[in-house]
Amino acid sequence: MTLYEVTGREMYLKQAADLANLCATWVVSFPYLLPPETPLARLGANLTGAVWASTQNKHGAPGFCTQSGDALFKLFRTTGRAEYAELLRDVIHAHAEGIQPNGKITERLTYCDADSRGSRGDGGKTGWNETNGALMALEIPGIYIRTDRSGMFVFDHVEASIVRQDRRKMVLKITNPTRFDATVTILAEDARKAARPLGENAHLHWKEKVMVKAGQSIFHTIQK
Repeated sequence: MTLYEVTGREMYLKQAADLANLCATWVVSFPYLLPPETPLARLGANLTGAVWASTQNKHGAPGFCTQSGDALFKLFRTTGRAEYAELLRDVIHAHAEGIQPNGKITERLTYCDADSRGSRGDGGKTGWNETNGALMALEIPGIYIRTDRSGMFVFDHVEASIVRQDRRKMVLKITNPTRFDATVTILAEDARKAARPLGENAHLHWKEKVMVKAGQSIFHTIQK
C-alpha cells in the first residue's frame, strides 16, 4: 500500500489486495469452540481474528507482529471493500481477548492442541503484543465515516449509528457496552479527502475524539 500511495500505480494496489487475501487465510475466521475446561473457554473468549503464528501447529496470537495492520485500513479506504475492514476489526477485537487482568499480554491465543491449548499465557509478557496493541489504538480510527455516502465502519469496541443528518452535519449515537471508559477516535471524510493518500503517521492529525463512559451512550455531531 505504501508503494501505491507513493506512486499511484494500480499494479501495487492489486498486489496489496492479493496480499490481504493471503493474509486472511492466516486469521481465524470463526468463533472456535475450545474444550470447556480450558482457560480461554472459561473466560468466554472469542478467537475470531486470532492470527496464526504457525500453519504447522495452528498456534494463534493476538494481532500482527509489531504492527497495527493499517495497510488493511488503507486498502479498505481506497477500494471501499468492506471485507478488508472486517478482517482488521476481527484482529483488533481478538487482541483484547489476550489481555490479562494485570494489563500484560503474551503471544498466546492458543486454540491448537500442540501445547497450552486454550491458554492466553497468564503470567507472561512479550513486548511485541503490547506494541501492536498500542499501534492499533493509534493508527486505526475507532470509527471511520464517509460523509458523502453516509457510510460508517466501527473498529473500536463501541456501537455507533447515524440518528439524523442533513447537508451540513450528521449526528451519531455512540454506545459503550463494555466495563471500561473509552476514548474513541473518529475519522470523517468525503470522497475528495478519501482520494488522497493517507501516508504515514496520519493519526497525528486525527483530532476528533470523544469520551464514552462505560455502559453509557452519547450523541456526537459530525460536520460534513
